[in-house]
Amino acid sequence: MALALAEGVVRVVWAKPAAALGADLVDTGLFRRDPDCGWTMAPSTEVRHDLHWGTSVTIRTNGAGFRDVEFDADDDRPLVAVIGDSFAFGYGVENDESFPARLREALPTCHVVNCGQTGYNLAQTRALLERDVARLCPDTVVLSFCMNDIEEQEIPDGRARARVRAPTGVKAWLDDNVRLYSLAKHVANHNKTIGRLCVALGIRDRLAGYEDLDPNLRPFLIDEPEHLRRSWDKTFAELDRIASVCESISAKLLVMLVPARQTVERSSLESTISYVDYDPDAFDLEKAYVRVVDHCRGLGVRVVEAREEFV
Repeated sequence: MALALAEGVVRVVWAKPAAALGADLVDTGLFRRDPDCGWTMAPSTEVRHDLHWGTSVTIRTNGAGFRDVEFDADDDRPLVAVIGDSFAFGYGVENDESFPARLREALPTCHVVNCGQTGYNLAQTRALLERDVARLCPDTVVLSFCMNDIEEQEIPDGRARARVRAPTGVKAWLDDNVRLYSLAKHVANHNKTIGRLCVALGIRDRLAGYEDLDPNLRPFLIDEPEHLRRSWDKTFAELDRIASVCESISAKLLVMLVPARQTVERSSLESTISYVDYDPDAFDLEKAYVRVVDHCRGLGVRVVEAREEFV
């Protein structure tokens, strides 16, 4: 009876967080297979995306498959093409609330187009730039560079965005159906002290390691594993290619460095590392920014840092 009462109380006062933020976007029909980029958005499409915090947004694409209004080829203003992943795309906000839309409002003398594609890495962004964005003949290309862009840079082999495979078994059933179990699991995963106590008691095997560390935080590790060093090399190689493509079409490249939330908000850092076997002193929260800025300057590419705007 006590457990039943506790279950009822938890169901009233606690909402279970989503297991995979944005996974349901795959089921909207927004994406299509693409042999060069892995996936792109379907042209002239409108979908309603239900977000996990009780709101929803409408995603509209134009005839070119970009989340923007129709491209006006007769517009003689300087053309600014924004490329990148979910930040450029505008994940979680309406079309007119996205970063490129805000840029359009701030630059009325320019023709700004949003070419961002959610979930892209730099290799996919470069492929899209070469094939589609270059045809627009932009005067300036703005690359929205996020910390989770520092990765292996493989292009998926012509597959559309994959669905997240749902876990199975008794624990998965409990997590789906017993809110009290989900709350206990959530607390254990987001409190390092409790997590380590669970390990000591044999309730869980161990705290997670590098593979489960938030990709936005990996580049700031002081002690870099070999995998991360390879990711840095491949990321810079793709950044070099993007700069070369822009040079070939006589477009200026501007890199907008989007800060990782953990580097501007202490509580976010603590929450992120609560379920992994890392402490705050394992990270240098300036390191990744300095490396990206130095590399871009070596290419003669200007970088805009937005960290102060988020503090």
